[in-house]
This record gives sequence, C-alpha cells and structure tokens, in this order.
Amino acid sequence: MKKHFIYTGSRSGSNYLVSLLNSHPQITNYGEALGDWVSLYKLHSQFGLGGKSTLDYLNYIYTSPLFFSLAQVYSAIAHLRSGKPINFKGRKQVQTIGIKDFHMNLSGDKSPLWSFFENDNEMLIIHLYRENLLKKFVSLEVMTSTKIISSQDLNKKGSLKNQPQKLYVSPSNVLQRLEKSYAMLQERMNRLEQLPQERVIHIRYEDLFSSALSHDFYRDEIFRFLGVQPINTAINQRKILSKNLSDIIENYNELYEMLIKTQFAHYLNVQD
Repeated sequence: MKKHFIYTGSRSGSNYLVSLLNSHPQITNYGEALGDWVSLYKLHSQFGLGGKSTLDYLNYIYTSPLFFSLAQVYSAIAHLRSGKPINFKGRKQVQTIGIKDFHMNLSGDKSPLWSFFENDNEMLIIHLYRENLLKKFVSLEVMTSTKIISSQDLNKKGSLKNQPQKLYVSPSNVLQRLEKSYAMLQERMNRLEQLPQERVIHIRYEDLFSSALSHDFYRDEIFRFLGVQPINTAINQRKILSKNLSDIIENYNELYEMLIKTQFAHYLNVQD
C-alpha cells in the first residue's frame, strides 16, 4: 500500500482536496489526524491507538487493516445520514492511503512528528499552500464570525447571514499575523527542500481554483503523482468570499496604507 500526506496550512482548500482524493476509487485519505481537537487523536491520547507514542499512532493509521475497515464503515454511516452517496471501498482496490494535517500540528512540541513523514522514503507529500496570506487571514476571520468552514456548510445554512456586512480589522494585528504566517510557510518550504523532489508536489491554492481548466489540470497532476489513473471527478465547490478584499474589509483603505509599504503589498486587492 502506497502512502501520501497532504501537508498544508489553514484555509488553503485542504478539506476540498481530501474530498477530491476520496472521490477516486483507488485513493483513501482519512483527513486530519493530529489536531488536539480531532476525535481520533483524543482517542489515541486516552487509549494509545497503535501504541503509546504518536509515531505509533501514525503508523497504525497508515498500516492497520482493522482501522481501514472501521474508517470505511464510519464514512458510509456519515454519508448515509447526510444523504450523500455511500463510497465504500475495499482495501484491495485502494492503491494509496493518506492523511492531511496542518503545519501547526507538526511544529513546536510536535515538531519531532515530522520525522515520520520525512524519513519514510515511500511517503509522497502533497504540499497545498495559499500564497495570498492576507486573503487567508480574512477567510479565517469570516470563518470565526460565521462558523462556516466550507461551501458545504454554506449550502446547509443557506447564506452568510451571521457575517457582518464588512469586517473591521486592526492593521497592526493583520501585519503581525501575516509575518507569522509567512514565517510558517517558509518553514514548510525549507523542510520540503530537504526531501528528494520526486516525493513532493507543490499545489498553490490560487492555481487549483483559478479556473475549471486549471482545476482539472492540477487534479490530474495530483492523481498521476500518487500513481493512479486520472479520472474525471465532480466535487461541489464554490468560493464563499468576494474576490475583492475591498468588498469585505470595512477599513480597507487604512489597511492598504499600512501594507503598501511592506513586503506584503502584493496581497492587496488581488483576485484569486
């Protein structure tokens, strides 16, 4: 069984990418596994799934036939409850298994966990990143205020009625957040540069979603990278926010005046 890992940051399209991979009959991706808020990780913390260490836990997720079967049953029940088509897969038909996780779950005290992905020469890594860190910040703020994480949530709730007409942001706070996000992105890039480049594919959020043609191109590139036949898949996805930051940020001019003098000036009012 081949292995893969979606290495990403927040608000970069990773939920969509997991759904896209799982739409392929030969791919299974379990989604996030290392966040302290993830139910599976909480179970490991209490009962030691696969062993006491988190490295044992990761190995269990990737290699256990029992875990694979239970995950398929859980997914089938979840799809049944939500009215979605059941996408049950047999282990023999699946060619590659993976998870996704955020850089923040592989930093700080959890930095040693990166060795699990780094040292496995058969682990393929999809680096999904968002270049426009300002739009990433705004997306996080909207998610916090509306509790809408994806377009699927938007479909359920019907609108962004809980979102203020426009967001007011503190320019100094935005600048601090951008500096932190930029440093984390550079740390990810530096980590990945140490690996054989045939093990890594970089997918920019802005490229993946720029157009239908671009989406299909990168979808097929990802499938080929994972060693499966590209197929045409249809996953519902639409942007939640306006393309123009000035439509979202109440004090956009104030923010503009601060950021135009910084290295982040190119994020301003850029459509993606």
